Amino acid sequence: MMLDHHTRAEDVRVTTAFDISAISDEAIRRDYIHLQRRAENLSVSFAEGYGRPASPIRFRYINESEFNAFASCEGDGYLVELNAAIPLFVMILFYRLLTDPRVLPHLDASGMVASNFELPFIVDPDDFDRRVDWKVAANPIRAFAAGTLADLCSTFVVLHEFAHVLCGHTEGLLHFEKDRKLAEMVTRARPKRKGKARDTAIARRKAWEADADVVAAAFLVQFVDELVHVDEANVRTRQVFSHAEGFHLEHTLAITVAALFAFFSYVQGARDKLDRTSDHPHPQVRARLVKDILFQVAAERWDMDGEKFHALLDERMDEMMVVLEDVGLFDPKQFTAAFDRRIDRECAGLRKLRDRYRESCAQWCWVEW
Repeated sequence: MMLDHHTRAEDVRVTTAFDISAISDEAIRRDYIHLQRRAENLSVSFAEGYGRPASPIRFRYINESEFNAFASCEGDGYLVELNAAIPLFVMILFYRLLTDPRVLPHLDASGMVASNFELPFIVDPDDFDRRVDWKVAANPIRAFAAGTLADLCSTFVVLHEFAHVLCGHTEGLLHFEKDRKLAEMVTRARPKRKGKARDTAIARRKAWEADADVVAAAFLVQFVDELVHVDEANVRTRQVFSHAEGFHLEHTLAITVAALFAFFSYVQGARDKLDRTSDHPHPQVRARLVKDILFQVAAERWDMDGEKFHALLDERMDEMMVVLEDVGLFDPKQFTAAFDRRIDRECAGLRKLRDRYRESCAQWCWVEW
């Protein structure tokens, strides 16, 4: 893989398309093509499903010096851009996590190693100079699980960007802030205002980001469904996500939430403070919001055992937190009872913000949520 992401943000401001053919590893290049085709298929489905065939959502990978994704208006349509580093970094993250047998302990960790390498991994997306050497060694089933979870998280990122379009946020940004591009992930361009106007803009963006997570999670359920209802021939998928007692959907949802929490923790860059000026909430808040929507939408479609789901979720989250601590992306000492109460307050405050700004982009939105 030939990706150069050492250029400083202030040196490069214009995004340029990334050429997938520049990826030297065939397997990784195939994963990139798969994600791009998924994004293109989603664009067609959304345009046709919501009566917007004349307003296509175009997707492309870009060369960017920052770990970022963007949604913007482009002519009569829209543009979603994804830093070409993101899918690769997410792959490496989950390969490292699945190297540890404490994550998804029902998967065998012995036998022939399919992935075996050591590399300097960027552990903080907001600081490309902060690196540690990660040893990755996974057998075939764990390597498959890592790739599948990375694909789920990258799909969530794409859905989140598409959700900004579906919710009318791209037009809203232009209308309220005279800005054309919503920046995601790590870089959070602050509104060009002061005082109360600035506070309002920050609150509105918080609400928009939460709404984009909600809409993305609702659409992600269909991909979770594909992992649950696989045919008998798909042995590896069944091995990763099925449950010995038959709670396959509950188990798959629990694994998905734990994986997204790991991804959110990575994007946070190991900074565990509740940052009230950030557009995105703390990983714990974000994971709880996504969990609630995934469970709600899934329960509306299928019979689910809520008690079993939450029990399995506790197991998968505990495993993930232990290994995230080992790699420096989680600090358990901070998670006191007082911090948990702050998380509750943050979730409640986010619900109020979403209610307050729900109609801010109503005239441009494609969907109701």
